[in-house]
Amino acid sequence: MPATEYEKERIFSRTAGPTQTRSARAPLADDPRWCLVERIVDSRSLGKSARLAEFLRYVCDRQIRGREDEITEQQIGFKVFGRPEGYNSNDDNIVRNYARTLRKRLEDYFRKEGRDEPLVLVIPRGGYIPVFSRRDAIPHGMPEPVEEEPETGSATATRQGPASAPFVAPASPVLRPWLSVALAASLFAAAVAAGFAAGRSRTGWTLFQSSTSRASDRLWRSLFMQNRDTFLVPADGGLVMMQSFTREKVALPDYVNSNYRSPPEIERGMQGLLNSTNPADQATLTHKVAVLAARRYTSVVDLGLSAKIAQLPEVVPERLVVRFARDLRIDDLHTGNAILIGSSDANPWVSLFDQQMNFQFSPGIEFGGSGAIVNTHPLPGEAIRFASITGDPANRTYGVIAYVPNLENTGHCILIEGVNMAGTQAAGDFLLSPEEMRPMLERALDAQGNLQPFEILLETSSIGAAASRFKVLSERIHAAPDH
Repeated sequence: MPATEYEKERIFSRTAGPTQTRSARAPLADDPRWCLVERIVDSRSLGKSARLAEFLRYVCDRQIRGREDEITEQQIGFKVFGRPEGYNSNDDNIVRNYARTLRKRLEDYFRKEGRDEPLVLVIPRGGYIPVFSRRDAIPHGMPEPVEEEPETGSATATRQGPASAPFVAPASPVLRPWLSVALAASLFAAAVAAGFAAGRSRTGWTLFQSSTSRASDRLWRSLFMQNRDTFLVPADGGLVMMQSFTREKVALPDYVNSNYRSPPEIERGMQGLLNSTNPADQATLTHKVAVLAARRYTSVVDLGLSAKIAQLPEVVPERLVVRFARDLRIDDLHTGNAILIGSSDANPWVSLFDQQMNFQFSPGIEFGGSGAIVNTHPLPGEAIRFASITGDPANRTYGVIAYVPNLENTGHCILIEGVNMAGTQAAGDFLLSPEEMRPMLERALDAQGNLQPFEILLETSSIGAAASRFKVLSERIHAAPDH
């Protein structure tokens, strides 16, 4: 992973010679505030997240050095998260997402590992400037619990779409299956709160502890841990809609650096789409598709599935991080557990696991055609390709559930994929059914009782873009990798 601008600064400060500026070389190692920062970075509370660590170091570095004017959302995005200088933070809320998580991690640290620290560090809501205080100067000795911060920037960006792009309005037929992430976040939070309240009222989740559900406990306990973050990542609906115009799949490197959303790339992908040869018409369409690509949408299916997962009794609430696909970072998949929703067309991060998979996705036909699942090593009697076919009286569609190691083999990921939304819904419903999952989970146990990586290929019928009943077409169980 390339070094961030702030990482380059820190390398420079360690190697600068006597002729370099004093501010670049000013040591922080002996400052008690910086010593506290390094203890927090090394703690379990931060969840081994490199980006959270860099975020915390950057804002504290600037505050201690008296350079608070550099602690802005844009500067953090540029220095810590690799965004272009001067990027539009209304269209990209990665800093706000990470800030919420960091505030929770700081609170967790001072309530547990750092409960005897003489100094307390908080990042007050409404900004990113850290505040150091003596513990004995704080009422009750602890910072107040952190509340959720509204995504004002993202919501404003969604509401203020240009009048020249009517097809991106929420009432438009092309967007009816999708919700803006700002709206989805509000609904998701309400659903999770309701789910926890309902579940906790049933005598410690006893409703969920049936004999058929116990087999799934092992699966969910491997994904939700006290000492590791679990990233819940819905698909990127704006990406799906943009690709239907450009007729090209966006590779993960382009997705990470946002190249795919540049007007020249969009215009290149849409060559020949218009009958008109008028450059003004082409420019107008390019602008509309670029606006569409910048929007943050996720599907109603993904929202519902995310809310159900968050209500599972095994969830560790303070370690569950809901992150839009565009805001995820590769180090999250190195150090954390993850639940990735959608195929690589909608959630490019799942492509990192293709080499581990037997059931792999291939792009669909142009203009919204169904993708396909390729059975790379078919067993006797198995088909090689599975795709929804126009005119099929059974309206068959397909989904995949995969349980795979994270990128460092230190945790686990669940992939929930479908050739369309109905396929994804079927995979999610199957995964959340303890009775349906139990036979597969029992077969996937090794001699020591540990779950091995597995894949499940499902078929369902799509009725009005929703899944009905489903059946298992094939399974694969893989040997667990060596750590």
